[in-house]
Amino acid sequence: MKAEYQIGIYNQGKNTNMVFDDRLYFPYNVRMSQLKRLREKIGLTQKELGALAGTSQPQIKRLEDGDRTLTKQWAERLAPHLNTTAEALLFPKGDDLDSDIMAIVSRLNEQQKAQALSYLRFLTTPAGEN
Repeated sequence: MKAEYQIGIYNQGKNTNMVFDDRLYFPYNVRMSQLKRLREKIGLTQKELGALAGTSQPQIKRLEDGDRTLTKQWAERLAPHLNTTAEALLFPKGDDLDSDIMAIVSRLNEQQKAQALSYLRFLTTPAGEN
């Protein structure tokens, strides 16, 4: 499939944002369902995510429903609370498990990383060798 991209300038109140308009390549609702999927995956309500990101529940709903544009600024604001990156929110690649794992690992401290590594080694050790 040949990707077709457009750059758009959107006026939202006093803010003017230049955003990558990829609706011809990724249907707009894919991005919104990605936001909702990630929020639900970590067990946050719209209200909880809004509080973490310094916005309201109705704003999160508008972003999820596609009534408000998911700009780079919004993606950067929301991504840390969804254990992902702004890029993954803006340019979803489907169910990208590797990116999800890397986003989570990047938020761990050194002790937590050592514990995670130990657990992963345990998971990959053949039965009987534990």
